[in-house]
Amino acid sequence: SKETLMNRTSALLAATLIASSTSLAFAADKPKAPFEVVVTTPEGAPVSDAAVEISSAVTVPPYSYSAKTDAAGKSTGELADFASTYSIKVTKEGYKAFSQELDFATSKLKKGQVATLTVSLPLITAAEYYNEGAKALQAKDLAGASARLELAIATDPKFARAYSVLALIELEQSQWDKALAHADQALALDPADMQSLRSRYDALVGLGDKARADVVLTELAAKDRTPDVARLLFNAGAQAGNAKDIEGARLRFQEALAIDPTLHQAHSALAELAIKEKKYPDAIAELDLAIAAAPRNFKAYDRKIEVQKAMGDNAGAEATAKALAALKSGG
Repeated sequence: SKETLMNRTSALLAATLIASSTSLAFAADKPKAPFEVVVTTPEGAPVSDAAVEISSAVTVPPYSYSAKTDAAGKSTGELADFASTYSIKVTKEGYKAFSQELDFATSKLKKGQVATLTVSLPLITAAEYYNEGAKALQAKDLAGASARLELAIATDPKFARAYSVLALIELEQSQWDKALAHADQALALDPADMQSLRSRYDALVGLGDKARADVVLTELAAKDRTPDVARLLFNAGAQAGNAKDIEGARLRFQEALAIDPTLHQAHSALAELAIKEKKYPDAIAELDLAIAAAPRNFKAYDRKIEVQKAMGDNAGAEATAKALAALKSGG
C-alpha cells in the first residue's frame, strides 16, 4: 500500500543541498554598454552551452537577451545602458540554476567599457536529485520521483539508497522485474540493506518465483528479527498450508513465533495443523498459548472447546465454556 511504502521509506528522505557560489566582477575596456558573461564550475572549469538570459523591464523598449555560452564558457552582448537594473538567469541541464538582480549604478562603468559578469554554476549532486525525488514521493508523484532518482543514479552509480527507493516505487506499481533489478543493485552496493532484501522478496513473490522467494525469506528471517518479518513468515506458512505442505507451514509458523512470540495467529495456525493430524493435546497446548497471547481471542476459546469435546474431555470443555462466558460478561 502507499502507506506502507511511505513508512518503509520515511528514514530515507534526506539530502544535502549545496548552494550556488556566485561572484560578479566588473572590468573596464570597450561601444555603448557591452558585457561579457563568463560561466564556470566552482573549480574554475568553463561551462559551455549554458543558457544566459538577461532582461530589464525598466528600459525603453524593455531589454531582452538570450544566448548560449561558447566552449570557453563565455557569452557576449550589449545592454541598453549601464544606468538601468537588469535580471540575469543562467541555466544548464545537470547544473543548479543561477538568477540575480543586476544594478550597475555602483560600478561607475562608462559608455564603451565592458561589464564582465562571472557566474559560478555548480553541478547538481546525486544527493540533491535524491532529495527532489523524495519530495516528489511525499507528494505521491511516483513518476516524478522515479525520474529524479534515475538522475541521482546517473550522477552517482554507487548511490545505493536511490536504487532501494526506486525498487519500492516499482513494487507499488507492480513492476516486479524492475523492482527486482533495482533491489539487487542496492544489495550489491550495500549487502546489509534489509529494506532492499525485503523488496527482493516482494518482487520474487510478485513474479511467482516461489523457490527463490522462499530462499530470500529464510535469509531475511535470519537477518531481520522484526515483527514485520514474523508476519511475512506467518503469511508464507498460511500459503504453504493452503498448498497442503504441512511441514513447510509448520516450519514457517514456528519461525514466526521465534521472532514474535505474541503472534497469536501463528499459535492458532499450529493448533489447526495438529487438529488435522488428530494430535489433540498438541492442539490444546497451542490454543492455550494463543489465548495467553491474546486473552480476548474468543475464537481460540471456541476452538479449544471443540477439541476438548473431540477428545472426550467434556468436563474440560464445560470449564472452558464457563471461562469464555465469564470473559464475555466482563467477569
